[in-house]
Amino acid sequence: SSVAELGSDPLCANERGVVAFQNGETERAIELFTAARAAAEQTQQPASAWVHVHLNLGLALRRAGRDAEARESLLRVIEHDTGCAPAYIALGVCAHRRGDFLDAIGWYHEGLGIDPRDPVSTELLAMALEARTAQGMSMSEPAETDAGFDDDAVALEDSAAVAAGLPAASLSHSHALDEGPTM
Repeated sequence: SSVAELGSDPLCANERGVVAFQNGETERAIELFTAARAAAEQTQQPASAWVHVHLNLGLALRRAGRDAEARESLLRVIEHDTGCAPAYIALGVCAHRRGDFLDAIGWYHEGLGIDPRDPVSTELLAMALEARTAQGMSMSEPAETDAGFDDDAVALEDSAAVAAGLPAASLSHSHALDEGPTM
């Protein structure tokens, strides 16, 4: 079941990537989403038709802690679909992890502007605001929340990922490609 066997079928690679992602096989998911993206780039469809592949790759890279690469994929998502809340939230997580709370707050606000009822995003925004406040109060020492973020927020996001619609939404989008790109 090598990635090469998937050949030029981006839908198959994407769906198998979603399954790997949901099973916690992050590196395998990254391989499959990368293969899906490469295959998608060979099709005659516009790039906007494959936004979900970039989103899935970005989410998997973010989960693997490869935030710079994740950011690149997620920014491509927003370039083609400005209404993709999970992309903004994942960009917020990347900024939050590197200690850029102001940037994180901005991304979380964008995501919540699109999907205001998302409890995970609301919690992440609250954590970023608290960290930003702590950072402002003691500029001479690192904010206490930096150390705890990786465990708490990432566990929160990953455990609530299906409820928040991250990989599940991506899977459902993959079936909609027959009708063209989805918004």
